[in-house]
Amino acid sequence: MFNWIGLALQTLSRLPLEKLIKFKPSENPLRGSAEMATAAAPVAAPAALPAPAAPAAPAAAPPTPGQSALSSEELIAYQNRELGRELWLLERHLSQGCRIPDRKGRRTPCDCCAKGSFIAGMAYESIPIAERIGLPSKIYHEIAQWAEKLEPKVTVPAITEGGHDYKKLSGEASMLRKKLMGTISLKALDGEEKEAQIKSIP
Repeated sequence: MFNWIGLALQTLSRLPLEKLIKFKPSENPLRGSAEMATAAAPVAAPAALPAPAAPAAPAAAPPTPGQSALSSEELIAYQNRELGRELWLLERHLSQGCRIPDRKGRRTPCDCCAKGSFIAGMAYESIPIAERIGLPSKIYHEIAQWAEKLEPKVTVPAITEGGHDYKKLSGEASMLRKKLMGTISLKALDGEEKEAQIKSIP
């Protein structure tokens, strides 16, 4: 008996797959529906980019480390007031002979007048500050040199031995203070008078 089933299977195995299927891959109904849906879907417009932010204003530069935020004018005004106060205190102590009462009321030599080195140092410190802003520095030289000469005259041994006219030295301190501050008024020591400015000194 002839094997028809085997012959049919052999024939089918030799046929291409497209012949066995009634539609081509491009005619796949599912694929066509997907393509039509894609074509019908509206295309979303690209989102608008945010506008660039305006550049921030540059911040003020902080003072350089080690550099004072005060102006030279402010510094010299401060130096003048401090020098004026020290000279005024020295005037008082010199007028009292550099002596203060002890517990028994006896006027005893003290080191209250030993401010020469401190005053001279402050005066020398003020010289470059004044010169930076074009102010005269002669008065600072005078104060420094006078204070240095005063120092050996106001030690306790020198006061005890005597021989120095402390009243006269007190007047010299007063004169230097007036030349520095432009006035003898004590209000200038608080910066309350325009005469306290070194600009008023001839």
